[in-house]
Amino acid sequence: MAAVIFPSPPPRAKEAVEFYEGVFGAQTIQHSSRPVAVFGNKSLIWLSSYCILVGSNRITVSDRLEDLHVAAVASVPHICPSLVTTDIYDMVAKSVANGCVLMGSVREDPYRPGVLVGTLRDPFGVTWSFYNRAIGNLKEK
Repeated sequence: MAAVIFPSPPPRAKEAVEFYEGVFGAQTIQHSSRPVAVFGNKSLIWLSSYCILVGSNRITVSDRLEDLHVAAVASVPHICPSLVTTDIYDMVAKSVANGCVLMGSVREDPYRPGVLVGTLRDPFGVTWSFYNRAIGNLKEK
């Protein structure tokens, strides 16, 4: 899966990537930055774009110039990266301890018996879906 994430409010791409590396085990494979002058601002603002791998998912995390002209941006990306984890309960606990919000509870997927799923929203407004393929590991911790 390839996806693009625009953390809100910008510029927070660097902060988001550091969060994804620390919490989800992401790896940065490419980074670029550029200075831009924003109307009404006397200093330059650096906008960054990163290409990261989270599991087998290639994700671009980028600051958007358009968002800098708005005082507050409340948009949430319309993607939901889905990641496989060996221990969904540990991943959820680590994510929540680092500022994510659990959206509901970890549960068995009704369409995939034996598969546990959990959905989290990170501090940047991105929703992530985690699942554990381990059959027979359905007991809650």
